[in-house]
Amino acid sequence: MSNNVADSFPSQIKVDGFTVHKLRLSEYAQVFDKLQKLPGLIAEFTDVSNAKILAALPRLVATALPEVIDILSIATRTPKEEMDKTMDIKTAVRCLKAVFQVNDFFGVWEELMQALPMLKDGEKQTPKT
Repeated sequence: MSNNVADSFPSQIKVDGFTVHKLRLSEYAQVFDKLQKLPGLIAEFTDVSNAKILAALPRLVATALPEVIDILSIATRTPKEEMDKTMDIKTAVRCLKAVFQVNDFFGVWEELMQALPMLKDGEKQTPKT
């Protein structure tokens, strides 16, 4: 039995005819570039009523959708033009959720936070020449 956390996550998830893949290392940079733009767009939707969210949804979709489409195109390895023709908004939301699940972003963050102090300590232990 492996203690590797990554073993507990699938390498892909199928969602409504689309396959959301575990990202390649180079794809992480592309996806994180797009993800960093989203918190500002969705931050205003925390702790508000459903009515306010529904009223603001058109603006949210209009501003966030280009970033989401880019993320989903990378994660599903599907050209944006094809996604635009075949993916509806509910499938897009399900696929976005699957991107987080299959790539365990929160687990990666936790691992990184544990590794950073070790890296910092490693700098102190590096022999001087």
